[in-house]
Amino acid sequence: MNVIAVFAESLRTTAETSTGSSEWWNVASQAILALSPVLLAALSWLSLQAAGLIQAKVKHENVRGTLLRLDDAVFVAVRQIQQVIVDQLKAASADGTLTADERRQVKVATLEAIRSYMGPKGILEICRILGLKDDELERVVGPRVDAAVFELNARNATNGVH
Repeated sequence: MNVIAVFAESLRTTAETSTGSSEWWNVASQAILALSPVLLAALSWLSLQAAGLIQAKVKHENVRGTLLRLDDAVFVAVRQIQQVIVDQLKAASADGTLTADERRQVKVATLEAIRSYMGPKGILEICRILGLKDDELERVVGPRVDAAVFELNARNATNGVH
């Protein structure tokens, strides 16, 4: 016997022992018994919807957290490469700019630093979440590196550093 049927039976028993509105209690208990399958179906549907919402929220938070870690790793790598490699290359250059080959070297060093910071598990997690192959990661990281370089240059310009 399900919970609703037990509840309806207890209502009927209460109605039979009380005087006055026993007819009303009898009708109420019969209505609850008749509607119990519908109520159980509605409760099941609501629980499935709640489970789906919780699962979507967990997935969203997982994606969000992974992308935040990626952005942090990108910014740290860009700062490191800026301080260690770019500043030295610019100082060694006569006009203070980088050649195409030097920019390629900086890009490779930045991607290696990001991979180092994220680690193999982090890289696999990013690829899994975004549905990428390992060689496609540069497509996602490239714009983030550009944004981090822009932000670093903007900070340096605000602080009066060139």
